[in-house]
Amino acid sequence: MSGNQKLVAGLLLGAVAGAALALFLKTEKGKQVLDQVKEGGEDLREELASKLREFDSSVNQLLEKGKAFIDELEQKVKQPSA
Repeated sequence: MSGNQKLVAGLLLGAVAGAALALFLKTEKGKQVLDQVKEGGEDLREELASKLREFDSSVNQLLEKGKAFIDELEQKVKQPSA
């Protein structure tokens, strides 16, 4: 099979697969599957947003601790030794 024949065969196979998927999604079962995928995507988005908020909070807490540590070090350096 030549390169052009492989390309045409691939295009035809893709078109057939796309048409079959479109027909499936128009059936009741296809609509159910699509609804489940949408719900799963929404759940995943919400979970990801929650994890991102937790990460942001953790980073901010760590930055505050780091600033406090640096402030303490600066105070110790500024104090004259006895």
